[in-house]
Amino acid sequence: MIRFKPRCPLVVSLLSTLCVVAPPRALAQVPARPPAELEAVVVSSTDAQAERRNSTASKIVVGQDELVRYGDASIADVLRRVPGVTIEGVPGRGGEIRMRGLGNGYTQILLNGEPTAQGFSLDGIAPGLIERVEISRTATADRSNQAVAGTINIVLKQAARKGQRDLKAAVATDRGQPSTNLDLQLSERDGTLSYSLAGSLRSQKSVVPSAILLKGSDAQGQARSGLGTRREDLFEAYTASLTPRLGWNLGPRDNLVADGFASYQRGRAAISDERTLLFGPPPLYGNNDFSQSIEGETLRGRLSWNHSFESEGSFELKLGLNRAHRQLRNRRMSLLPGDEFGIDALALDRRVSSAASDSGATLSGKLRVPYREGHNLALGLDGEHSRRSEDRLQRDVLFTVEPPEDLDQAYSATVRRLALFIQDEWDVTPRWSVYTGLRRETIETRSRGNSMDDARNSSGILSPILQTVWKLPDTQGDQIRLGVSRTYRAPTTRDLLARPVRQYDNSPTSPDTQGNPDLRPERAWGVDLAFERHLAGGGLLSANLFARQVEDVIQQALFHAADTGRWTSRPINNGDARIRGIELEAKGTLAGLLGRKSPAVDLRANLVRSWSEVAAVPGPDNRLAQQTPFSANLGFDWRPEGQALTLGASLGVVRSGWTRLSENECAHASLKRNLDIYALWKLDAKTQLRLAGSNLLHQDQLAYRGYQDADGGLEQFTTVRSAAIYRLSLELKL
Repeated sequence: MIRFKPRCPLVVSLLSTLCVVAPPRALAQVPARPPAELEAVVVSSTDAQAERRNSTASKIVVGQDELVRYGDASIADVLRRVPGVTIEGVPGRGGEIRMRGLGNGYTQILLNGEPTAQGFSLDGIAPGLIERVEISRTATADRSNQAVAGTINIVLKQAARKGQRDLKAAVATDRGQPSTNLDLQLSERDGTLSYSLAGSLRSQKSVVPSAILLKGSDAQGQARSGLGTRREDLFEAYTASLTPRLGWNLGPRDNLVADGFASYQRGRAAISDERTLLFGPPPLYGNNDFSQSIEGETLRGRLSWNHSFESEGSFELKLGLNRAHRQLRNRRMSLLPGDEFGIDALALDRRVSSAASDSGATLSGKLRVPYREGHNLALGLDGEHSRRSEDRLQRDVLFTVEPPEDLDQAYSATVRRLALFIQDEWDVTPRWSVYTGLRRETIETRSRGNSMDDARNSSGILSPILQTVWKLPDTQGDQIRLGVSRTYRAPTTRDLLARPVRQYDNSPTSPDTQGNPDLRPERAWGVDLAFERHLAGGGLLSANLFARQVEDVIQQALFHAADTGRWTSRPINNGDARIRGIELEAKGTLAGLLGRKSPAVDLRANLVRSWSEVAAVPGPDNRLAQQTPFSANLGFDWRPEGQALTLGASLGVVRSGWTRLSENECAHASLKRNLDIYALWKLDAKTQLRLAGSNLLHQDQLAYRGYQDADGGLEQFTTVRSAAIYRLSLELKL
């Protein structure tokens, strides 16, 4: 019988957690605000801190030094050390990126400031291809406002430095499975022309063992079935990526830039499971073998023109094209329960072939006009037209039941997005800056397929935005930030498609899925209030309070279809939700902490505590989107005096706990602890060696999902084994 874990009543509001801290006085003056940045540059830790301090918008900039510090293989592994960011899944293997514990579309992911296509995976982008990562807590008018939790913008390498030739080779091991990585960076400037080219070759292999226990009970809570599964997932992938950029200075006022991203990936996966019947009736299928091959390519290109007017102001025009294609083939062979492997023991032989293509174009323009002293007005448009098509052919050979009527599916979807915006950055006084913006964004979606009627869906939202920063008098680095914005979350194309997707083992904990053409977008009002103290030498102390009020929350509704006898999950709009929390961050030097000369040690720590409630779901633990309620990181970097050596470590903790999904469903995820270390030797001015270890605690990941109604219940316990990963890399400047 499922029992929901109780918790003590807790009422937390933004106003009740706000405290006023009296900052110390300082004699230094506040530095002048830098002009608007027109061209991307390489961001060091010091530059990133200055950009964060001087920006009116609340954001965190992760520079190149931080991106490569631990030699991570994926951008997800880098971001899990950033305040307010958590990663779902097994450490070292990527996963869903979340801000403030919220994923599932609440966190907006941008690539070079533009939304990524459906199905695009950041795992294919090596950290060596990335110039910086911008993390914005509050929306801005010149970018899409589909950012209820916030926005993470991945900026690919663009800066061109004269005569740059960098080469990095790395090898890693995961349970004895080797992975390799080769990164190359070239750039040059010659008069009015400049170019840069970043490339990456990657191979990755991994083995992930896991165990699943499925228990069924009757209406009285007595056990009636038990099934144990031992599973092993093998994965192998090869990726080649290029990030080219060509800049041409047409004159004193005109600049033309062409940049792009190209990636090719090929991989295969194999899954085998062994099932053991503990008691009760046998399952429909016994042991299973699953094999899959994946092949895909991604192409993105953008042409940007920037013109500066003779007086003041500028105009920027960007045209982008993108295309992605993925081909997938898999085969599943399921045996009769209790029989050994053999052709005559097969219960199901399923072969699936699918192909998905995404293509689109984007157009944006921005006009900057400093119409009055202290004001920087900008207005513009942002449009996108994209098309997705997918074909899926499925052939089942069943030896025990009648075959399905028709399993082939094909669909296409067209998405049109158009936004108009206006914004003003106003330096009211040398210590007080205000940003105001207004954005009107509309999205139209049209879907069609062989198993569904044509579906049309349109949504629009008017988003006012206010951000302000006040530098406290007689201080050098103390400031208070306030941000108010209206954001939204639009349904994905898959959420709107009425076509069913069948699961291999259909049950309340593994249901079929089906879209809903009548979905409305979620809308949210949000407020952020922060205090920052910027210390000498790049140190920082900050506290950020946030709250969101969400309307028309999209949640999965589980039902049992009487005509087919199958469990199906379908998205619906389900009332309102409330989100709130606090983010704390501190970083600095050991000498600054102790107030005297100390070893050259940099310290950093962050903590995030979040709460949310969905009004239509009974509590306790009725959190939105299985929100991660707590995360914390603690790390240091040490440079021994007189040594060409840097040592560092980072400890991360993520607590998920219980979540009430509906009146009948609940879930639980175990506490995650992750320890990473690295050592960097600078052999000479052009050569350095990096040794890193991640997930050194290699804790098992435990997950639970349960369903209970008047007729009984079903519980699923999953244990995923993790392993430590070690990497060795050689970095050369040629």
